[in-house]
Amino acid sequence: MRRLAFLMVLGLALVGLGGCKTTQALLGKSEPQHAYQEFQEQPLIGQAQEVRIKPLEPNFYTDFLDDVRYTEGGQQVGLNVRAWAQSRAAEQRALALGAVTPLELTKRTARNKNFVPLEGPGARAITDYVQTVINRLLAQWPHQPLDPPVTAIIIDNPSYMAAMNRFNVLQISIGLLVNVETEDELAAVIAHELTHSLLNHHDAIARQLYRSKQTAVGATFLASLLAGDGNNKNAALAVLMLERMQRHHAEEVGFFEWQREHEIQADLMALDLTKRAGYDWGKVAVYLERLQSQEEAAEAAQAKKGEAGESEPSLGTAIKGMINGLDTGLATLINGGEAPEEPAPLPYKTTEGKHEHPSAEERLFNLAGYERTHYRKDVFMDKPSVDRLHKVVWRGAGFEVIKRSVFLNEAEEALEANDHDLAAEKALAVLEGANDPDPRARIILFHARKGQGNIATALKNLEIARAGSGATKRVFTLLLGEYIRLQRWDEAFDVLKHGQNKVAMHPEHEYFALAISLTVKAGDQRRATSLLQACARKGVAYQTYCQSAYMRAMEVTSTASAANY
Repeated sequence: MRRLAFLMVLGLALVGLGGCKTTQALLGKSEPQHAYQEFQEQPLIGQAQEVRIKPLEPNFYTDFLDDVRYTEGGQQVGLNVRAWAQSRAAEQRALALGAVTPLELTKRTARNKNFVPLEGPGARAITDYVQTVINRLLAQWPHQPLDPPVTAIIIDNPSYMAAMNRFNVLQISIGLLVNVETEDELAAVIAHELTHSLLNHHDAIARQLYRSKQTAVGATFLASLLAGDGNNKNAALAVLMLERMQRHHAEEVGFFEWQREHEIQADLMALDLTKRAGYDWGKVAVYLERLQSQEEAAEAAQAKKGEAGESEPSLGTAIKGMINGLDTGLATLINGGEAPEEPAPLPYKTTEGKHEHPSAEERLFNLAGYERTHYRKDVFMDKPSVDRLHKVVWRGAGFEVIKRSVFLNEAEEALEANDHDLAAEKALAVLEGANDPDPRARIILFHARKGQGNIATALKNLEIARAGSGATKRVFTLLLGEYIRLQRWDEAFDVLKHGQNKVAMHPEHEYFALAISLTVKAGDQRRATSLLQACARKGVAYQTYCQSAYMRAMEVTSTASAANY
């Protein structure tokens, strides 16, 4: 029994912790040293169906795991495949029936709360142009087309950024459009993002969570069997310890390694798509070089923070070292006592820790090797380049919306630097006349004029913004606060009344309390009494809260009146 327990523990260790070295030793294979060497026989685009992550689908085994509730520290471990699949199926049905669009789903699930798609004729012109680049690239895809089709949107974001989500919505930032030098560079960025959908990288997280639960439940079951025999309690504890180590390794190291592998795949596929579409594939490297300079700046800033002294290695680093040591030991054991051959030093710096992207240096190295392997004979020739990018972005219909975004972003940066004159200058440059109610520009002007000490003009900007049909919650909130600060109670109540749905007042009794306070201070007892009665009809709790607000406002008003005599 003890021998069986040892073999079971060893088996779990091999499966859960083995990693590359153990698997190589077992199978008698060696892992390619460089990522591009995995696709030596044919380009990635030719074997994409084999590389593509298969969607998780419920089956008897996943149903069994779903019914097992496994928690750690009060948190559920792993993925419920049944619930996950039902959620995805509901999304697909809604899309197929036209009940919702990919863009609407993107807005609902956006992590960035400042997700603001550009709108208007200029934005439409840019979007249409980006869509032609997308179509040209996807025409090279020899497999089943994406469903739903790719939708492009332009995001009012100053960063050099593009992102593709599981709804096949490609987000392109204004910052990217104004920084790319040619359409070839833009196509390279787009091709990289398209690959994440073409290879279904979006399901990687679900796969990882499912595997975590698979390992955790299997280890717990094995440990319970071993614990049933009093002689194998130590083996049971060893199983649980190994499972925890394996899961920690997967979450802290393995998952990020997987994501980095996907980024390199996206780079290689971007080369496939751009080369076959007639674009200059070398522009794939341009944005990587931009990223490299950003990485170096970030590393320099991080190094500066660490100058105070070296910290002790984290628990995660320590466990990673233990696992790597165990992995090497197991590989040596299987090789008959001979340590596996150490690979030659890499010609680039690898990315350590929780980085979703490999180093730009590593990515450039793999791109060059991949191009030499598959495109040395230049079978796919570059097509004559037409400067449509500059025609649309800088000289065409899209110029005004680009200019507006760039100027407003610069104005906001100037505000952060307390350069009120520059902020006002940039905001004024996008307004079309003295009564243009553009809320973003008017808010910037409000802060700039206030910083300059011109309170009346600052307030006027908010009043102009409020008069427009696109007045935002921020406009109403700022204007309400200014009127209250200036003790202009009637006007404050008017803003509150007409902007009730935009001014954040939750729960509703807060709205009543503020409205009552404002009307009392304005000397409008009739309206204050009416609001008290309306509040009382909401229930006893509301009535008590509003009555208290009324009494406080009366006390403040009486004190102020007494002070005037």
